[in-house]
Amino acid sequence: MTAAKVAAGLGIAAVLATSASAARARCQERCGYRIAQCVLARGGVDGSQLRECTRGAVAACQQRGRRVCPFPTRDELVATLAQVQAVEATVHDPALCAAIVPDVPATSIDDAIAAGRDAASALAGTTDPTLHQSGGGFRGGAFGKLFLQGFSGHGAAFIPLGDVVVAMARPSRSVSYATDTFGSIVHGVVGTRNGRALGVLLTYCP
Repeated sequence: MTAAKVAAGLGIAAVLATSASAARARCQERCGYRIAQCVLARGGVDGSQLRECTRGAVAACQQRGRRVCPFPTRDELVATLAQVQAVEATVHDPALCAAIVPDVPATSIDDAIAAGRDAASALAGTTDPTLHQSGGGFRGGAFGKLFLQGFSGHGAAFIPLGDVVVAMARPSRSVSYATDTFGSIVHGVVGTRNGRALGVLLTYCP
């Protein structure tokens, strides 16, 4: 086999591996609600349960398609987030508080970020007028790093529901809101869906 053929074969393998990895990532995002429900059904939010539930949901999605992971309604998302928050509070101290961005009109990502800022203020229990978007924001899928790094790993339980926002909203952005003194910091992922704001926000409970 010539060097050119070997190189071509390696190139094809790399493309296929990249494509498979991208497909897994899309399935993990789309199945975020199913993953969260699975973890709750197992009675906890620890890492092993999250991995097991993710593995099963992604495998089913890849084998049988997107229909195995229908998107939740807003009410289902709100209720499940509250359940995750309640369970997470039993295993981590200080506890984390989370919220879904209110269902308000949002025709642009700037509208969604503004709606997120108002919700972040309420979630953090602050009336400080300096609370604002900190930094320029990142791609939607980057929110997981904010949840993990911003809350010393305690935010892992909320990542599947953040994935739901990334899958449902077009466009989406990972954002952080903070006061000038950084007395309040809220991380989240926000976006627009059908002209309405959608997002998940997370902070230490005030």
